[in-house]
Parts: sequence; C-alpha cells; structure tokens
Amino acid sequence: MPQVSLRLSLPDPSHKEIAWMLDLQFWLFGCDIKHPQGNLLIELGFERIRPPEGISGSTQYQARIADGVLKLWGFGFWYKTINDSQGVFLRRHEFDPRLCTLSKPIWRVEDLPPAQFPATVAQIAYTWECLSRVFDWFADYEKEILQRCGENYRRNCLIQWTKPRVDQPQELLETWRKCARECALSLSTLRSVVS
Repeated sequence: MPQVSLRLSLPDPSHKEIAWMLDLQFWLFGCDIKHPQGNLLIELGFERIRPPEGISGSTQYQARIADGVLKLWGFGFWYKTINDSQGVFLRRHEFDPRLCTLSKPIWRVEDLPPAQFPATVAQIAYTWECLSRVFDWFADYEKEILQRCGENYRRNCLIQWTKPRVDQPQELLETWRKCARECALSLSTLRSVVS
C-alpha cells in the first residue's frame, strides 16, 4: 500500500490565493452589511448575534448552509456539518484550518476553544469536505449578490478595496469555484489512496 502523508496540504500558490481571497471576501461581507438598502447577510438568512453589552468584539453572523452551520466574524469563519459537533475554523488572513467545537458564541479569535490541526485521515477528509462546501457557498453568495444588486454594486465594492484586487465580480465567483474544486479534488485523492 502506498505511503500516505497525513497532512492537509495544497500547493503553496493555492494557500496564498485562498488567504488573499478570504481577506477580500470578508471585506466584501463588510460592504454588504453596510449596503444602503439594508444588511444583505440578514436578507440572505443570516442571524446577527452581537457581543453582549460591555464586551468588545466582532458580531457573529450564523446560518444553515450546505447541510451545515456557518458562522462568520470579521476575523474568520467556522463551519460544521449538521451531524458533527466539531467544525473547521479558518482565519481571515491565512490558510491554516483548525478543528474545534463551539458550544457558545465567541466575539474574538482569542475566545476560540482549543483547536487542533487535522491529523488523521478522517479529520483531513472532513476538513477538505467542509472547506469545499464553504468555498462553493462563497461562490453561490457572490452569484446571489450579483443577481440582487447588479455588477455595478459589486464592482464598486471591489474598486474600494485597496489591496491587490479582482477586477471583475465574475472573476471572484470563478476563483471561489476553483478553490472549492481543489479542496474536493484533494478529498477525492485522499479517499482513493486510503481505500
């Protein structure tokens, strides 16, 4: 049987692209929250959970998506499938997925419970599956924003982004689909090697 590396890995350029895309996507979520017609995340079914009075931190947005639960903060996201208690946490500025269980709302990255790097075949497979679902959802979200608000709205958001940027809204959607496919391919490869 071939030797299998129990590592969660993508080529280095993919890590950088995903980290950059996450930063941009979270900035775009911020634009959508401040949309002139109202908070688009809430319009699309997210529940807003603000920190309790006297506690500083990031508002949590939560929704059921892709047979799971997605939680968004300004600092990253956490996603778990419906049948699992443990989920995948990914910070906004880096590709370094971690597994943890969230039993209560958190407001700062420091509030995360102890998280572990996926180490077993099952944990790595679960992580790839979760990331593929979330990245696909990001693409679906961008498609929905384009349909609801038009390309000019999203293009104006992208123009305001001061870091290296995507020029066309459609490019953002396509890049998320590509990232989702890379995760799904990694999952498929892992399953074929260990079966």
